[in-house]
Amino acid sequence: GQLQQTLDSSKQLLAQFPHSLILYNIQGAANAGLGHFEAAIDSYNQAIKINPSYVDAYINIGAALKNKGDLEASVDSYSNVLKINPDNAEAYNNMGIVLKDKDPGSDH
Repeated sequence: GQLQQTLDSSKQLLAQFPHSLILYNIQGAANAGLGHFEAAIDSYNQAIKINPSYVDAYINIGAALKNKGDLEASVDSYSNVLKINPDNAEAYNNMGIVLKDKDPGSDH
């Protein structure tokens, strides 16, 4: 029940603070935790509209896309992170996991 409560609270707070990256990120995380991946991606995209170089949102989009089974788009999201920050280890790690999932028979 805490994820739904967090989602409800974030919606209320966003009415007061519509340009809060952190609130959109929290709303996205709550939606993702509830299995509402499209709504999560929408929330993360709102954060990106406010700050196009907000790396956390791209990483979270990549995770949501992976969880909904869209591995190709997940890799693209991690690629966006690397355009902003080429040294982001989390993006490389997550991209590697997704690529391994795309080709489970591969040894690389």
